[in-house]
Amino acid sequence: MGKGRGERPQQLIINMPTSDKGNIKYSPSGEIEGGSFSYQPKGDHLTIFKNKKKMHTPKGNIIYTYDEAFAKRIIKELEAEADYTSCSSILCYHYTYCDLTAEYDQKTVAEDLLTCLDHNVEYDPFIAFREEKAIESMSDEEADKMVKSFKQQMMAFIAGCSMSQLVAITVLYCAFDSLALPYYIVKETMGENACSIEDFVAKLSAYCKREGIDLPADMPATISAFCEYWGI
Repeated sequence: MGKGRGERPQQLIINMPTSDKGNIKYSPSGEIEGGSFSYQPKGDHLTIFKNKKKMHTPKGNIIYTYDEAFAKRIIKELEAEADYTSCSSILCYHYTYCDLTAEYDQKTVAEDLLTCLDHNVEYDPFIAFREEKAIESMSDEEADKMVKSFKQQMMAFIAGCSMSQLVAITVLYCAFDSLALPYYIVKETMGENACSIEDFVAKLSAYCKREGIDLPADMPATISAFCEYWGI
């Protein structure tokens, strides 16, 4: 695609949760050791507890939410032993949320994504999702026009996002090196003329085949988790 691309710049503040099972301990039978999960009101939010002790992300930040229904949803994932390092679980999104909000405000997270957009967009593997031509078959002029158009769309998109939505974008960016993927998930599966997740995955699979991209087997679950977190 276009001109020589050189070495890809790295992202700034964003890191996804990494660990084996963190501070959640399981017995050989799979049962939770020493108690169950719960939530309790603490000021203006709800804190998640395990065995009557506050739960923390691997980075040491308290796991909390402002919504009781979502607190129950978090507990359901914990009880199912969901892998919080996988973006197919809402725990990955929410642990990232708890970590980022402990250190940064919404403006800083948005600015970080805009920096990634400015420096990394031409490397985005999903940028040509709505294009008829494969990336490698585009002329420099066509590629530059596509990149410029997408940057303008993405800047407006980021400006309209809530903090939790910025986090959802962040998680998929970390997992897939792509800002276009979360953008097109939202544009294709939400709002007027939205398609189903199944139909979107079919379109995505066709695109990946054209571009020579390996699509993870758990992509439908990843998109479902992303969409769920987007709407909280």
